[in-house]
Amino acid sequence: MSDQESYFGFEEMFISTTDLRGIISSGNDVFVRVSGFPKEKLLKAPHNIIRHPDMPKVVFKLLWDTIQAGKPISAYVKNRSIDGKYYWVVANVLPAQEGYLSVRFKPSSAIFELIPKLYSQMLEIEKQKGMEGSGAFLFEQLSKLGFKSYEDFMGKMLEEELKAREIKISEIESTVEKNKTKATSESAGYVVEMNRVSQLSSKSLKNVFSSMDSFNQIQLAMQKSSSIIEACEKLEYLSLNMSVMANKLGKEGPSLSVISAAFQKSSREVSERFKKFSLSVEEMVKMFNRIKFDICFSRVYVDMIAFFTQEALASAHFEKELPETMKNFVQIINTVQGYFGKTIELQGDALQSMKEFKLLTEMLKSVVMSLDLIRMGGRLEGSRTIKTEEVFAPYVEEMMTTIQSIEVPVSEVSEIVNQMITLLEDIRTQLNQIGIQMIEIDLIRYRDFKTVAQSII
Repeated sequence: MSDQESYFGFEEMFISTTDLRGIISSGNDVFVRVSGFPKEKLLKAPHNIIRHPDMPKVVFKLLWDTIQAGKPISAYVKNRSIDGKYYWVVANVLPAQEGYLSVRFKPSSAIFELIPKLYSQMLEIEKQKGMEGSGAFLFEQLSKLGFKSYEDFMGKMLEEELKAREIKISEIESTVEKNKTKATSESAGYVVEMNRVSQLSSKSLKNVFSSMDSFNQIQLAMQKSSSIIEACEKLEYLSLNMSVMANKLGKEGPSLSVISAAFQKSSREVSERFKKFSLSVEEMVKMFNRIKFDICFSRVYVDMIAFFTQEALASAHFEKELPETMKNFVQIINTVQGYFGKTIELQGDALQSMKEFKLLTEMLKSVVMSLDLIRMGGRLEGSRTIKTEEVFAPYVEEMMTTIQSIEVPVSEVSEIVNQMITLLEDIRTQLNQIGIQMIEIDLIRYRDFKTVAQSII
């Protein structure tokens, strides 16, 4: 087995489709060139024709289990070319009509540096304990890296790979000559237009991608919720002690007992509301992570459309390959539109949830204000006699300090929610625009290719 790498550029993308059994039905020029196989040998061959023996089988099991469940997946894969050379890719596979669509690009992030050694260890374990042992080791290692699941890992991995790819492309952009359009026929005109619109979509998704770092604010809201809950539990404890002390004061105690009970009730209400809020935020974190992954995945596929149309235009056999190119493009655009629609729907759900959060935080701010009013009442009642003042003054002062510690984070959580709503509304506008552009690309393809095809006949 050769230890040489089969070279391809960071700006290049592999595109291939298979049927439900994994039999290759199409592949672009980059896929053919880097694999080294003649195109006629790749077509109708199983996709594992390029499988490298260094790959743990459990990775492919994970991949197949995911896509057969109708879900997308991103994974690091080491492939083998016909001459025994290797090449690593970030494989992004999506269920398509009557099969699967895979888009792959060159990895370059810090996360990838961990993978060759990890896969080597998994392979050795697999030889001794099978795929079950290898899979357990994989999830154990991901857990040590701070990932709760493979879904968490692939979301972060894809995000980091896209950032790293963007840097690599910008570094080589000035030195590498871009593919130039060779096709000059009438049919090339509409492919140029499709490429132009896809480039706009790609640029818009890049802007959306850049704004995703702000999603981390929701994690901050969850951390602040935890501190608020702790403070509320402390207030409950203080009000309970106040109630006990009030009962010991005899005739001077009943009014203070009422205030203590009211304080305890309000403290518990704030605590319970924030516990629910914290649980909701935890669910929102999962939703935001899913949105981030969907946006990353969508970016890969929209970038792929731009690359696919540019590659077609650069082909010396543009006219000859045009029918097959458009046949493949129909499957690609339909698949991307379907996935993108689900991304927009999920983003809409997140926006609605954040608006509900806003109502909750406004309500919580009111409840916290009521706590301060009750505290002030307790202070007045406690100052009526020297005896009650001596007993209650320390509790009232500690309550004041604790309430003040709640007021700031409650306001901060409210501000974070407002920021997230603004961000999600902006993202929704951009995603809807990209969705319209996807439809526009398909309409150009349908209208103009149909006209050209009829003129040829």
